[in-house]
Amino acid sequence: MYMDKSMDTGDIILQQAIMLEGDEDYGETILRLSEIGADLLLETLDQVEWGINPRKPQDNAHATYAPPLTAEEELIKWEMNSQNIKNQIRGLAPDPGAYTWINGDKLKIFKADIVEPEVSGLPGEVISIIPHQGFVVATGQGGLLVLEVQKAGKKRIPAVDFLKGSKLQEGDRLGR
Repeated sequence: MYMDKSMDTGDIILQQAIMLEGDEDYGETILRLSEIGADLLLETLDQVEWGINPRKPQDNAHATYAPPLTAEEELIKWEMNSQNIKNQIRGLAPDPGAYTWINGDKLKIFKADIVEPEVSGLPGEVISIIPHQGFVVATGQGGLLVLEVQKAGKKRIPAVDFLKGSKLQEGDRLGR
């Protein structure tokens, strides 16, 4: 884009829209965008050099400001439905990561899958431990199979490995 007096308001030279792929998270999307962006930059430089670059004015009516994320936005609210929580996890992985609390300790969750919509349990309650996969947490609507986690000060690990060193059991509650 061209530089203008305000931040990010100049005319667009080239742009490319993409579709998110499957369960792609923020980190995977950024990696894919960096590869697409590198090719687009080379094409843009060629067009500028040859004087054939377009100038498409931005529509300020569709402009939005994205403030920095807060810790509150990273906190998983188990009362939300499973799809919204899964999207929150995907949107914050790998950094800064969506988190919850377990026995007063912060637990980041990096990967999760939606399970059957009919689950019994209070939001945040561990309703089942699934060997070789992870653990299922009840949400405001449905359940979420937690697949990858990280305790504060520790490495990111599969939930099944977390379970080996944890006393987590059915009926425990995540959150505050």
